[in-house]
Order: sequence, then C-alpha cells, then structure tokens
Amino acid sequence: MSENGKTRKSRIQRLCAINDVQEKDIYQRGKLLLYADRYFPSSKTCHVCGYVNYNLKLSDRFWQCPQCKTYLDRDVNAARNIKIKCIQDYKCRRVSGQSL
Repeated sequence: MSENGKTRKSRIQRLCAINDVQEKDIYQRGKLLLYADRYFPSSKTCHVCGYVNYNLKLSDRFWQCPQCKTYLDRDVNAARNIKIKCIQDYKCRRVSGQSL
C-alpha cells in the first residue's frame, strides 16, 4: 500500500470513529439519527414541486425551477429535501413495521 493509501485509510478510520461517538451520543440522548440515500439528488430537486433539474452544474449556486418558477439556493434547497426525504422514509418504515 502506498503512503497516500495509508494516509487516506487512517483519515477514513478517524472519521468513522467520530461518527460512532456522535451516533452513541445521539442514541444516549434518546434522539433519532436518520440517513438519506447517498445518491438522492437533494440539490437538484425542487423542494416545492419535486421537479429534478438534471442540467444543474456544481458551480450553479442558485437556480430557478422551470416548473414552478421558485428561485432556489442550492444548499438550502438540499437541506430541505434531505429533511423531507428522511421524514418520509422514517414514516414509511414505521407504517410498514420495518426496524431502523
């Protein structure tokens, strides 16, 4: 393994350890931690109407939805979509009886 590979591996291990500590802390407080699918197009989806803008580039920080004409900040829109998606997924799991 190259030196870069070792450095990258140790960085990933540190990040995983931090996540484990955070998850334990959240669990001990009686809170719930939800994850969104890694490939969910959160910044490309309009949180108002659900339109997915596949032509959006990473450099586009603001965009207007061609369907409902809402002007969107990419980061704020992504945060709203992730929140909505996680709540929907959680409710679906509870209704279907799946465990988290």
